[in-house]
Amino acid sequence: MTLKTISLILLSGAFLVPPSMVEADTIYTWTDENGVRHMTNIPPVQATDNLDIMELEPPPAGGEPEVQYALPEDAPPLEDETEISIIDDHVIVPVLLSYKGRQVKARLLLDTGSTNITLHKEIAGKLLIRKPLKGSIRVAGGDVIDAAAVRLDAVTVGPHTMKNLVAGIIEHRGPEVPFDGLLGMNFLKSYKYTIDFENKVLRWNN
Repeated sequence: MTLKTISLILLSGAFLVPPSMVEADTIYTWTDENGVRHMTNIPPVQATDNLDIMELEPPPAGGEPEVQYALPEDAPPLEDETEISIIDDHVIVPVLLSYKGRQVKARLLLDTGSTNITLHKEIAGKLLIRKPLKGSIRVAGGDVIDAAAVRLDAVTVGPHTMKNLVAGIIEHRGPEVPFDGLLGMNFLKSYKYTIDFENKVLRWNN
């Protein structure tokens, strides 16, 4: 499976990432003495010889969103763990997308290299997005391609819901993949989490 790391570049300043989300982040990955692989943005308590530390560049700063949306109804109950799928070491997370009163369940690939949430056209079509914004996508290698963008009413993952998140919309090309897009840093940076690869759960720490 070939995956491209992408970041969304919006042409309208009103839809850039809010200042509260521009702090840098660090991802820690290691395998413990029992052979269990860990991935989290929380520094490990115990020292380990095989700790892999990845520093993430913060997304560009911009203005606060001018439009506020209501939370989607029927939000899931508070829980500490979210079941995920692990395919070839890729983490796929169940997500609830809300837009203009419509809610759609999706499976997004957790991607700490993606600045924004990115949706494939097929899943975006189920939200009946009629007038997406114009934007562009920077793909691996530095090339920039035309794309659409939309401000979602809300994105819910497990017990957490964020409102007014920008998502890119792209046409997936190539072999079929088991996910509907990317879960990017405009959602992930607001939470602390640990991925339990053995039990296939995403464990929330706040």
